[in-house]
Amino acid sequence: MSSRELQAEYARVFGESTKTPHRDWLIKKIAWRIQADAEGGLSARAMEQADKLGADAPVRWNRPATTPKAVNRDPRLPSPGTVLKRKYKGRTYEVTVLRAGFVYDGLEFQSLSAVAKEITGTVWNGLRFFRLDQSEKAAAS
Repeated sequence: MSSRELQAEYARVFGESTKTPHRDWLIKKIAWRIQADAEGGLSARAMEQADKLGADAPVRWNRPATTPKAVNRDPRLPSPGTVLKRKYKGRTYEVTVLRAGFVYDGLEFQSLSAVAKEITGTVWNGLRFFRLDQSEKAAAS
């Protein structure tokens, strides 16, 4: 299943949507819920233990960042706001370049390779899929 199909299944199983495109996480969560529904979930004893441990846990917090982290951008990538277009199997795909990622079909991805995998279902070098590696070939010749 694609990430989009898994997101739809997650919404069906949990009754709420998720924005994460992470296939492995979605598969684990969906499988856990299906098993919990079939087998009855956690026992009353396990739930009591979880409540007890949760009550004794220290409060977790993250120190707020004083300055935004610098993003190391690959110089081969186009400027943020650029729309990359790639025709694949008769369909044209558009991906918007962000400062720290990419948007494809309303979902945010951290790498072009992740976008290429979402489109094709197989592992691709994102620069090669979107033909951004052409300048390397021209420089080498």
